[in-house]
Amino acid sequence: MGTVVWFTGLSGAGKSTLSNELARKLRERGARVSIQDGDIARAADDKPLGFSARAIIRNGHRVIKICEFARKSHDFVLVSLITPFETVRDEARELFRPSYFEIFVSTPVEVCRGRDTKGLYAKEAEGELDNLIGVSLGSPFELPKEPDLVLDTEGKTVEECTSLVISALSEQSLL
Repeated sequence: MGTVVWFTGLSGAGKSTLSNELARKLRERGARVSIQDGDIARAADDKPLGFSARAIIRNGHRVIKICEFARKSHDFVLVSLITPFETVRDEARELFRPSYFEIFVSTPVEVCRGRDTKGLYAKEAEGELDNLIGVSLGSPFELPKEPDLVLDTEGKTVEECTSLVISALSEQSLL
């Protein structure tokens, strides 16, 4: 059974970028890697869920189910999902332990806003989006209580961040 590496954090924090680079590095080592990205999971679904708290939790549960299957045939399942609710992260941790590693990409909201890779922060500022997770009052982001790694990408290269992840995985004997 493969290890689940779960990247959580705000939109624009660097979750997908880090997951993709980690996948490249792991594949160079001969590992079989599956990437589960929140945006891809939502786009692939024929019944979009929306972004209410209930829909976000349901999407997290869908990703967990996908991970259950993917880890049977992969050495690593890398998840890039905002996952704003601790209950979903707790469920994943319980299900996949001891082969679960949670990374809180703790990049400050100001840095995420500056990156705005999807244009969500601009839409929120213009009043076109009223439920931006971790920014809008009605869409909280619950800080992880006990992540395995806290990683602020501000001022660090993708290579530096990926090296920190690889070191942390090695220290936990997951690599």
